[in-house]
Order: sequence, then structure tokens, then C-alpha cells
Amino acid sequence: MTMPVEGTIIKEFSGDTLVFHETLNMWMTHNGIDIAADEGAEVTAALAGTVSEAYFDSSRGHVVVVEHSGDATTLYAGLSDVAVETGDKINAGQAIGTCGTP
Repeated sequence: MTMPVEGTIIKEFSGDTLVFHETLNMWMTHNGIDIAADEGAEVTAALAGTVSEAYFDSSRGHVVVVEHSGDATTLYAGLSDVAVETGDKINAGQAIGTCGTP
């Protein structure tokens, strides 16, 4: 798996450990990583797979979901634009969009 964007990890994967989610004001697990990167930075696929969803969400910006072999899924949120469509087969390191603002 490759890093999808150059930046600083600002929230680690927590696994089974509960962490406080300030926005929702509750304790929960964080089953991903959050990366701070420059606005407009290219975001690439961490692994090869198929785009299962590409949509806009009012709270998360543009979102791309990629399904990989072995039941793995990656989700990329906070994108300012998207360079892929649902159903696209993509390679690891292929551009899927660009970073938006937090």
C-alpha cells in the first residue's frame, strides 16, 4: 500500500481503541488515517482496484471509494475534484483527484 498524498498524518488508525471525535462529540474507533496535505495536491490510489463509488457529500466533499482484492476497501474524502468514475479500474499510484480544503 502506498501513501495516497504527500502530507502529515494528523489522525492515526485506532483499531479497537476508542478515540474522542470532537466533531460528533463522542468516543468511537477511527478505522483509517487522516492526512493533512496542500490544497490542490494530487491524490493517488493506495492500491489497484475498481472505483465502486465517486460522489459529492456536503460534509466530506468529493469522495472516492475503491474496492481491492481480499475484501479491502479504501475511501478518499475531502477531494476538491475527482479524476475517476464509478466502475473505473485503477492502478496503485494512479491519480484519483486533488485535495480540497478542510
